[in-house]
Amino acid sequence: MRRYTLVWSAVLFFLSFSGLAQQIPDWENPEVFAINTEKPHATFLHFNQQSPDTNKKQLSNYKLLNGTWKFKWVKNPSERPPEFYKEGFNANQWDDIDVPSDWQMRGYGYPIYTNIIYPFPKNAPDIPDDFNPVGSYKRKFTLSKEWVAKRVFIHFGGVNSAFYLWINGQQVGYHEGSKTPTEFDISQYVKEGENDIAVQVFRWCDGSYLEDQDFWRVSGIERDVILFATEKVRLENVVATASLDRETYQKGSLKVAISAKTHLEKPVKELRVKTQLLKDGIILSARTGKITNNEGKLLIELTSENIDVKPWSAELPELYELQVFLSDMEGNQ
Repeated sequence: MRRYTLVWSAVLFFLSFSGLAQQIPDWENPEVFAINTEKPHATFLHFNQQSPDTNKKQLSNYKLLNGTWKFKWVKNPSERPPEFYKEGFNANQWDDIDVPSDWQMRGYGYPIYTNIIYPFPKNAPDIPDDFNPVGSYKRKFTLSKEWVAKRVFIHFGGVNSAFYLWINGQQVGYHEGSKTPTEFDISQYVKEGENDIAVQVFRWCDGSYLEDQDFWRVSGIERDVILFATEKVRLENVVATASLDRETYQKGSLKVAISAKTHLEKPVKELRVKTQLLKDGIILSARTGKITNNEGKLLIELTSENIDVKPWSAELPELYELQVFLSDMEGNQ
């Protein structure tokens, strides 16, 4: 009988330990650094050929969510406001905070300056439960019927150091990496008319162990928050590699690798793509090609040679504009 009791005690201990292991929060779990985020890609803007305005603040398919948000600060995760992400939650009594900003610069907590010494007890990947401030943000935004009919994404330029995102009461995802931009596809979460967005930011996460360097430790939504809409057939990534003729350094070459993604019920077999390299509005090079669907991937590489370019240097920077046009085989963009 005594042996039977010992066996059951061991089983119960194992189950308890397994339960605890499953309850490791994302911000202390090295195996979790992103949930439901888009793949990283080069920085570029989506625009229609009819209005190629490269200022994202003026494009009709871009909305800047910078400005005043409702804000609640607590000193540790256990004090986070429950269910604040729900649409019916009343945050009117919360403080206002400007986004982007660091909350220490607005009177919440304090900044820390250190180099090789960690700002918290070193016990990777654990973060202190008694002092890991959390900031909860809420605001509204409005979308038109035309926006909702497209693919809708949200871009965070930088959040320090880890955060969750909810749209209309539904959890969209999670990301950590304080100086790394990230995007989420929120098409299935948004609706025509008024929408609710909630963001919860943690001052430290397990990724903070990798950010130990000589700088100020501050927290919050530190860079732009941008909504943008794309067509259901869209550019996914553009990788441009430029080089010079090594003999004269007067002629340039440009290799552009382009990937596209579709969100249609029927697969797309082919797409048409065109690249243009411009300097001060003058086209220096143009290439066209077809993207063929290869095992579910739409990829193409276009190369231009002998381009009249001026070498770039830090003292004499020469900037060029690259435009990539995507269309179906009938030319519809």
